[in-house]
Amino acid sequence: ASLRAPLPIQGMPGFAWFPPMLAEGITADPSYVDAATRGVLAWLERTQARARTQHPVALVGFSQGAAMSVQLLRHAPELFAGAAALSGFVAPGLVAGDEAMAQIRPRVLWCYDPADPVVTAPASDRLRVFLTGHADLDERRYDGVGHGIGATELADVFEFLTRVLGSDAARAVGQDGHDPNAR
Repeated sequence: ASLRAPLPIQGMPGFAWFPPMLAEGITADPSYVDAATRGVLAWLERTQARARTQHPVALVGFSQGAAMSVQLLRHAPELFAGAAALSGFVAPGLVAGDEAMAQIRPRVLWCYDPADPVVTAPASDRLRVFLTGHADLDERRYDGVGHGIGATELADVFEFLTRVLGSDAARAVGQDGHDPNAR
């Protein structure tokens, strides 16, 4: 499933999970991030209960979505097979699940451009320090994509998802990352 963030971004297309704070790269008020995280976890619990299944779940997020992916791992690392965090950052503060995450060390693919004009070096440095201590980190640089996603990066995300979810995920989604049944 692909969840859309709930907050319209004023003056531009798109949506946000929480109001961004553009200080020292980018960050967010942890109370807003935690509230959004609790909402996603409640949605996941309801969805899995309705489906009566516990298939593995992997997270993929871009920018604030990447921050949400990391925050979801921080709150409930045992629920997720891994996360791909694209051009993201980590919310400040401690979370109750941080210690569990450090012990479980979920797989995380972190993709970024060091010259990203939105998630700048200070925010990337904070994420690197956090993930190094809490995850099985696969860090990948994509020079020249800025605050975006390139084709090579997308292929690497597909490969990562295949590794963490198994070959069933590869069959469900075409080799180019697109649903073969979509019209």
